[in-house]
Amino acid sequence: MFGEQNEGPLAGMIKFVSLERLDALLVITSRPQYLAKVAEWVERLDRDTGGVGQRLFVYRVQNGKAADLATVLGEVFEREAGSAIVRPAELAPKLEALQIASPPKPAGQEGAAAPAPEPAAPAPAATPAADGAEESVALTEGPGIRVIADEVNNALVILATAQQYRQVEATLRRLDVSPLQVLIEATIAEITLQGDLKYGMEWFFTNKVGNKTGIGQLDLGVPGIAAIVPGFSYSIVDNAGAVRAVLNALADDSRLNVISSPSLMVLNNQTASIDVGDEVPITTQQQQSTVGGASPVVNNIEYRNTGVLLSVTPRVNAGGLVVMEVAQEVSNVAGESTGDANLTPTISKRSITTAVAVQSGQTVVLGGLIREQKTLGRSGIPGLYNLPLIGPLFGTTVDEQQRTELVVLITPRAVQDSADAAQVTDEFRSKMQSLRPLTIPKEGASGEGEKVVPKRAWPRVGPDEGISGSRSTAPAPGASRPLNDTDGRLVKSGY
Repeated sequence: MFGEQNEGPLAGMIKFVSLERLDALLVITSRPQYLAKVAEWVERLDRDTGGVGQRLFVYRVQNGKAADLATVLGEVFEREAGSAIVRPAELAPKLEALQIASPPKPAGQEGAAAPAPEPAAPAPAATPAADGAEESVALTEGPGIRVIADEVNNALVILATAQQYRQVEATLRRLDVSPLQVLIEATIAEITLQGDLKYGMEWFFTNKVGNKTGIGQLDLGVPGIAAIVPGFSYSIVDNAGAVRAVLNALADDSRLNVISSPSLMVLNNQTASIDVGDEVPITTQQQQSTVGGASPVVNNIEYRNTGVLLSVTPRVNAGGLVVMEVAQEVSNVAGESTGDANLTPTISKRSITTAVAVQSGQTVVLGGLIREQKTLGRSGIPGLYNLPLIGPLFGTTVDEQQRTELVVLITPRAVQDSADAAQVTDEFRSKMQSLRPLTIPKEGASGEGEKVVPKRAWPRVGPDEGISGSRSTAPAPGASRPLNDTDGRLVKSGY
């Protein structure tokens, strides 16, 4: 029409470039007066023809789930045609009101042609706003918009006009963002200090009444003499080998340190849990038939999880503050039991359920416990074990002290991109003593036979683009197998 293909007087004066991604037309000319002529023809040709203008668009979701985004868009566009919704009271601070409306139909006789709707202003680009404020997107309704989620390909199929799709796409680019991850590191430290001191004298005597002989033993609550008595033991026996007196002294000093450090990575606003321990069988019910003779006892067993249990739900805001809902439990079977007692164990449990807020990378105390127990007891022959100086010869003295200290700490760390993920992985791996021989030295510390090659670059794929044009990045024949990815480089071994 304007002689762009060297046909006509305006050949070479005007150049047209089609911008398919934006569904727009770029006009290049050195004569400004020609732009008015082009705009006139564009207005004549680009007319809204109702439902005929709808097309199918495919948006490939990059970070979220297509079903979740389709649900959000469905709630926005699910309304009657011609309605207008203004909800300023439901908006967050610094956000403008969202108005959705369709152009009114002209009043007149039936069959009158409806005027073409005024073109809406293009949606603003998805640029981050200052101070964490989000820009609003104005949505105008023409024909109905339909959004279908393709869960197999994780894509959205959108039936809309080009103008409507530009507005929907601008909204999707703000919703389909890379989610934050949070590394949760918890530390449970428990220290138990215990000291016991037991000493005393145990007497045995023999008396005779008539022609009968009786042997008596004074029971002071101490265990009987075994083949090897713990602590110091001194016995007095007669010529026949009978024990006449036993002196026992036992001191015990123990220290128990229990440190558990569970760690887990979780997406922002998602719940994650870790369970490291054993399943302990517990009898909940016993049944025995009363009909017949020796009927067996039937036990109903349930399994209870013990060990280190951690469940956390983090939420990270724009300032790096991490709000967490934490449920922490440390449990174990107290003591050892044999026989049927295994089905009714005593479980020692320490649990905390709370909600805290802390900056990313900082440590906060969830809770703690300090418990101290002292026991002092004496027993012996009545009236004699209380005598000064010689009283301990006729009794037993027990002195026990126990102190328990428990503290639970938690440290969240926000992971924004792959570089942060690689850094926290290296730090976590360095803490594992058993994994240190498996770590590969970085550049500058590699030995002979090791080669550093650049990290493979994955092709960038837009939301509406496929990957048919991407090139293969397979390693060349004979190349060694990559072992690890550290600091943006693939380290290759010489074998």
